[in-house]
Amino acid sequence: MIPERIEILGVPVDCVDMHTALETIDGFLRGDKAQAVIAVNPEKIIKCHHDEALLAMIRRAGLLIPDGIGAVIAAKLLKSKRMKRVPGSELMPEICALAEKQGKRVFLFGAKPEVNQQAVAKLRQRYPNLDIAGSMHGYVTESDMPAVIDAINQSTADILFIALG
Repeated sequence: MIPERIEILGVPVDCVDMHTALETIDGFLRGDKAQAVIAVNPEKIIKCHHDEALLAMIRRAGLLIPDGIGAVIAAKLLKSKRMKRVPGSELMPEICALAEKQGKRVFLFGAKPEVNQQAVAKLRQRYPNLDIAGSMHGYVTESDMPAVIDAINQSTADILFIALG
């Protein structure tokens, strides 16, 4: 199922709720094409007006979840569309549950070192059969990025979670 995509102030967002988002992601995981899932919130909507690269990335994404309540309210007021907030922080564990069931490997990139380590520990506790292919904190320099990308690629992860401000 492909959700309806609308634009809020020129920025696309999908009309989904948690259930529909998970159905869509389940389809992605069963497919053979890489897809990006991006959380859209008011901050990203505003930033897109000054950042063409961000807007282009958002437009190419397979799924754009309404992460911020501001996006949900704007959809209702501007487009008369009903959607529910799909917080990325609540969607991520649900994706991990899907990954565990389907035998998919995950990689966690981002946050402070201690936060990244805590997330890995909590996921291992909550999903004991989840294959965590790797993790790396997000405090890296631009010159470190080729090594980060290489580590992610070498991990053979099926799902990459990115948590960068």
